[in-house]
Amino acid sequence: MFWVFSFHCHIYPYADEESARLETLRDLLVQIQDMQKVLSQTESYQSQVLNRAASSLHHWRVSVRKMKHIYLILNLCSVRERCLIGEVWCPVNDLPVLQGALARASEDSGGGGESFCHRIPCSVSPPTLIRTNKFTAGFQEIVDSYGVASYQEVNPALYTIITFPFLFAVMFGDVGHGILMFLFALWLVLGEDDPKLKRSENEIFSMCFGGRYLILLMGAFSVYTGFVYNECFSRATSIFPSGWNVTSMAYDNNDLHKAFKAKSPVDPLNPNMTGVFIGVYPFGIDPVSFLYKSIASLFDLLWGV
Repeated sequence: MFWVFSFHCHIYPYADEESARLETLRDLLVQIQDMQKVLSQTESYQSQVLNRAASSLHHWRVSVRKMKHIYLILNLCSVRERCLIGEVWCPVNDLPVLQGALARASEDSGGGGESFCHRIPCSVSPPTLIRTNKFTAGFQEIVDSYGVASYQEVNPALYTIITFPFLFAVMFGDVGHGILMFLFALWLVLGEDDPKLKRSENEIFSMCFGGRYLILLMGAFSVYTGFVYNECFSRATSIFPSGWNVTSMAYDNNDLHKAFKAKSPVDPLNPNMTGVFIGVYPFGIDPVSFLYKSIASLFDLLWGV
């Protein structure tokens, strides 16, 4: 005994004659071809419809956004005697631009009415408007994260353009890391018009892209302070020969020097001794002088304790 399970399928009887089975098979093949033809035509039609819709998708999206913004502004206005009245803050320098836009809107609408702008005296302090560009936007965001300046106050972002990268470089003074940061920011600056970089969905990358000019200055200043500190990839370097030589101090037979040496475990560098001070270090901090003074200060502290 055989059990046949079907899930909404057509069950065809198995004919005894071979000719009847072949005829049934041919009919099924014809039906399959017809169904495949219908499916291919349907897919082709859907593809054509979607292609036409894709070409108009950008315009539809722009139209929808315009309508949403228009209705958002209309909802903020008040209706009085068949007139829309909106109270907004506008910079004085932009009043001619606003009046021109209202006049063009009245002409284009063809409604017969006229739109106009009227200044209303107000005792409330106006909000702060700080105009920025692609270079100053990142610095202004840093300042605004701490607090927005009041109306007619000095904008500290102007000074932050120099002080913030420099103070960062004082802490991050490294030639190697500074060059890497500078090159990364330079790549962002050169490709700032690339849509892929502008519309990146990565939050960290978008933050770096917004502050690309800030990172560029931070990297440049870090390279400068890295040369001052003689640091490259966290390793001390000596680009120029040192201007100090402690060998002459070791062979000094001065009695006063011997008495001072007996009291202090570390001798300070004495430029008055012949051969100790050779010349000024060309650029940055002399590595020998800096290390020697650091060790001397440490020993003086421990000796005093």
